[in-house]
Amino acid sequence: MRLRYRTLMGIVLFASLGKSALAAEPEQPHPWARWAIAPQTRESSRQLTAITTAREERLLNSLRDHAATLKLQQRMARMARPEILAPLFVRNLRVLSADGVEPAKVREFLFDRQRVRLASVGGAIAGMVTVAGEPIADEVFVLAFDSHGYCAGGSEVSFVDGSYYIGGLPAGSYYVMTMSDEYVDELYDNVDAPLSDKQGWRQAKTVQVQEGQSVDNVHFDLQKGAVLTGRLLSDDGLTPVDALFAQLQLVDPLTGASRLSVEVYPVDGFFEAHVPLLGSFKIMAEVEEYQRTWYPAGADFASATVVNINAYSDRISGINIALHQAEQPAATGAISGLIRGEGQFILIGLAFAFNAADTSFAKLALGLLGNYEFSSLPEGDYYIFADDYLANLIGGMDNLVGEFYQDAYSLQTAQKVTVHAGEVTDNINFILNAGATISGRVEDESGQPVDSILVVALDPSLFSGGADEPFLSRLKVAASPTDENGNYTMTGLPTGAYLLRTFSQYSITIMLEEPFLNLVKGKHSGKLVDSYYSNVDNLLNFKQAIPVEVSAPVGISGVHFHLQRAKYFSGRVTDADGVTPSPGVVLLALTDTSGVPYPALGTSDANGDYHLGPLPNGRYKLLALTGISGGQAYLSEYYSGERQFSAAPVMTLNGASLADVNFTLYRSAMIQGFIDLAGAGPRFPAGADTLWEFPVLIYNSTDGRLASYDFVQFNGGYRVDRLLPGSYKVLAFPWSGSFSATYYGGGIAFNHALTQTIELNYGQVAEADIKLGQAHGSIAGTIRAADRSAPLPGALAIAYDATGHPLGVGIADVEFLSHEAATAQGRYRIGNLRAGVYYVRSYALSANVGMVNQLAGMAQGLTEGGLEDPFALFSGDSLGQLDLDFLIYQDQWHHGLAVTESFDLQDVIMKLSTLGLAGEYDAALSPIYLPLPYAQKIPAGAQPVTVAEGGAVTNVDFHLLPTTFTDWVTEVEEKSALPIGFSVVQNYPNPFNPETYLSFTLSQPASVQVAVYDALGRRLAVIRCAGMAATSPAAASPRACIWL
Repeated sequence: MRLRYRTLMGIVLFASLGKSALAAEPEQPHPWARWAIAPQTRESSRQLTAITTAREERLLNSLRDHAATLKLQQRMARMARPEILAPLFVRNLRVLSADGVEPAKVREFLFDRQRVRLASVGGAIAGMVTVAGEPIADEVFVLAFDSHGYCAGGSEVSFVDGSYYIGGLPAGSYYVMTMSDEYVDELYDNVDAPLSDKQGWRQAKTVQVQEGQSVDNVHFDLQKGAVLTGRLLSDDGLTPVDALFAQLQLVDPLTGASRLSVEVYPVDGFFEAHVPLLGSFKIMAEVEEYQRTWYPAGADFASATVVNINAYSDRISGINIALHQAEQPAATGAISGLIRGEGQFILIGLAFAFNAADTSFAKLALGLLGNYEFSSLPEGDYYIFADDYLANLIGGMDNLVGEFYQDAYSLQTAQKVTVHAGEVTDNINFILNAGATISGRVEDESGQPVDSILVVALDPSLFSGGADEPFLSRLKVAASPTDENGNYTMTGLPTGAYLLRTFSQYSITIMLEEPFLNLVKGKHSGKLVDSYYSNVDNLLNFKQAIPVEVSAPVGISGVHFHLQRAKYFSGRVTDADGVTPSPGVVLLALTDTSGVPYPALGTSDANGDYHLGPLPNGRYKLLALTGISGGQAYLSEYYSGERQFSAAPVMTLNGASLADVNFTLYRSAMIQGFIDLAGAGPRFPAGADTLWEFPVLIYNSTDGRLASYDFVQFNGGYRVDRLLPGSYKVLAFPWSGSFSATYYGGGIAFNHALTQTIELNYGQVAEADIKLGQAHGSIAGTIRAADRSAPLPGALAIAYDATGHPLGVGIADVEFLSHEAATAQGRYRIGNLRAGVYYVRSYALSANVGMVNQLAGMAQGLTEGGLEDPFALFSGDSLGQLDLDFLIYQDQWHHGLAVTESFDLQDVIMKLSTLGLAGEYDAALSPIYLPLPYAQKIPAGAQPVTVAEGGAVTNVDFHLLPTTFTDWVTEVEEKSALPIGFSVVQNYPNPFNPETYLSFTLSQPASVQVAVYDALGRRLAVIRCAGMAATSPAAASPRACIWL
């Protein structure tokens, strides 16, 4: 999966990078006109001109849609509060991780979950939506939230008649609200919720839904919002600004926090902005080629005039803003030249400019017909790298090897190119040489040739890090499809070692017209099993692939692939009753020895049926994962009811598919409740108007390990499901505000006398309301990189009690991350601590939030239109803004004791299932499992920090050294700690016929005797189990005691 993603990234790279180059083409004739002598060349020029014109029209269309995109971003930005910014990187890391869930699969899972809900229950909410009594003119959605604040369903409002229908709702009470871009949203009934703000939830009216019935009179009549009109003028106050679009920021006049960002499209300077907010604001205008200007003509926040919006019906005119011309950039120069091969014409090449001082990326140029030009380069020295990427990726044509100027393959021998202001450094020409070739044949398991299979080569050292060469100059990727005889040939490979793999799922072609990158289902998709060379079928086991070494220009032949015919597991997933289907359960096949999953997935349909593949011959352990796309009420398990990888039976595929591999799943336990802020007073739930979006953590009471968690919703509710039978403690863990971490029952620590334990059985629901306490102690310090004495904004500091359970967290440079401070200092503060002894550690992975967010945007582009339009991969960010240095630092316990993290792949998979996917509209730090250190073993060398009642401890500083991912993560974690005693969980099901199950824990190996008595106390049977291993129900499969 990882190689496939990186290969696709390489395939789309030249088109993605071409975006800014095309947009920056000068209006004057380009030097490549000297090529337009031959008639066929002139025709090529006309075609390329037409293509460029079409591209420009397409960009204009994209700009027209940009307003809606920015409004969505602005709505999401309001939801991203400072206290949750830092952990967001983990979500994105999971999205990009080869061991995580691909974005396209996430969306598919969410759609399947809704389909499952519609198939299983039948209540509904319906009504009409109008705007000031008139039909809607822009998109509106209606969402229903259950009694604990979780989104239960939604519907788009019809443009035809304004109706909506939310089906598949279980019986219960629901909050109903609209979500739109243009109108003042509402919570039912007539409670303003601008920009989907739920702060007015206490005044909202809930809708009662009965099983199988529809409530049809839940109507909304929305307001349009206030209107601001004015004109954008030059600094003379008279001349209108000629701008395609502008952005207006409405800012709180007291705090300086941005409240709303509105995109406007001025005509002769006149604009109209719709504002679905009330209050006082200062307005800042951002227009390209002008400085940020505050209404009416100020250069800073202090000089801005306040605009008051008192009613949504207000129409405020005269918002004229005199913009100040941007300062002229420093004088620049240019570099131009020609890219060609030895006696060979190049249709499209790419040239990259790198700053000679630090090899950072400076600019790129698209070499149409081989001619390129870098314009507007600041004075200085540069390294120039050129390559024939188009030939790399299309295959079937002569390809050439990229090189630095002049005739160099590394920076050590490259010649610098100097740019002088106002001058063009021309004739920086490249004559690229032929590279090595790799050729071979692709056959099926019977020896027959396979056509239309893409063979891809990638240099694996690209992502190993540590190289002095610029990232883009190290990007070595090539592809070639097989012909009708199964033969392929890849040309133009630089000297090096390459991983090769087949790619049958899709057929990819690159065109110089839309959709640029054409992706269609492959001819052999689902019929053959792709592999690395040589015959490594699990595409996640890329480390087992044999690299093919080449030395340019020598060719290597005989690199053959023998692809197996695809095999499948199939069967049915049902409830433990063996009859009721369990749709939406994800099936995985794991290698029976290493536990590495195959990238193939299966998902049970509405009847519970699944097909898992394509898979090669081999030995597997099968895992049914719930909570990903469905099966919300069930527990994940390996085949035959096991919950531990080591205990799961091995299933073998040997030449044929295997049917009737059925799963029967048990219903999970659940803990839910509300967070109370009242203290000693009457009940007052937390919520969007006070405190929300913080985690509620569930711990096994026997061994203290984290079992699961969820987040507090807008009405103070929470729900943690997919729990095994067992004994649990619950911790409400606010990250901000004036309240302290508090356990269910009022305990202030894991082992506190007031901390209550909840016993759960299969399918049982426990109610656990938690009343938060308050305290005023604090721990503060800095988190900095010791190697460069620089702050690490977004890094976490976490305070634990003596049992290793967290009681407070601080984020470094919250003010900087939320744009309330101009500079980062690395300072953090853990507040609301009670008097006591704490152990503090850093968690610095969160310092990568910026870079990983950009990578996530690229991944989103790949799955949401990126394959139709590869320009979407960079989500509007130029490559020059992408920081490719992923920073990993060795975390520490106070004071200076290194932290070593551990990683257990099977444990991560099971936790992913246990936590499931967060709903799109639910409060959560991440849609999937986050490996945050919510439970730790305090090492012997950690130095305690003592906090007095209301006291403040300072200078608890961390100076972190850089490390690599390999050093940061140790080998596979040892299995879960043993319970501290013997305990028994009630049997399930109860009553039963003909069998029931008991779960129990053992702190040490022992022989077990189970006696069965009737209602009169008479012993009916004795079951003896000798030599049972120590175990716990949370980590192992239940021991079966069968009553026949």
